[in-house]
Amino acid sequence: MINRTFTKLFGTSAPAKSTMKSWYISFRKGDVTIEECRRDDRSDHEEKTKKIESVRNALVDWRHWSVCSLSTHVGIPSTSVYRILTDDLRMVKKLGKWMPHKLTPDQQE
Repeated sequence: MINRTFTKLFGTSAPAKSTMKSWYISFRKGDVTIEECRRDDRSDHEEKTKKIESVRNALVDWRHWSVCSLSTHVGIPSTSVYRILTDDLRMVKKLGKWMPHKLTPDQQE
C-alpha cells in the first residue's frame, strides 16, 4: 500500500520497496525520527571539497604520485582519487607526472 502511494507521488524517483520496508521497521522500533532522516547535502559537498583539496595539496608537494600511493597518502579510496584527478582537477599523467589536461599560456612557456 505504501509502496503504491510513493510510486504515485514520486514515479521512478520513489524509494525501493526494500528501503521503505527498512524505514517502516525502524519507525516501528522507535529508532528513527523524521529529523534524523533528513540529510544535509551541504555536508556531502563540503566533504567532497575537502577530499579534492587534500589531493590538490598533495600534488603541489610532488606530482609523481601513483594513484595507489596518493590514495594511501591522503586516506581516500584509489577509485575516488582517480575520479578527483581526472574529473574534478582535470589532470592527466604524462611522463610519470600529473599535469593539467589543458595547459594555460603561462604553463606552456
